[in-house]
Amino acid sequence: MHQLTDDELKCGLSLSDAINKLLYQMDNRVIIVHFNKIKKSFLSQVCRDFYQINTLPLIMIDTLEIERRKIQQTQQYIKPNGLRLFSLRVKYNLPRHKGA
Repeated sequence: MHQLTDDELKCGLSLSDAINKLLYQMDNRVIIVHFNKIKKSFLSQVCRDFYQINTLPLIMIDTLEIERRKIQQTQQYIKPNGLRLFSLRVKYNLPRHKGA
């Protein structure tokens, strides 16, 4: 994923351990994501593969969808790349994160 090297991946957690750790951290929290379709699809597949369940009871807030609705309500034109996370960080003066 975000700028990981093969050597770093070899030293990391197993997929099963990483998923368990991720789900533990997400438990009873509202998850804020950008473009939740990718995240929901990934988590749904993980749930089927590891736990034989169809989905997790998660609340996700999608920043891309919030911005898209905001622009549509004001009847503004959506600029090319205007909904990309890096563009929204600049627009709202948000800090970069390590994976960007």
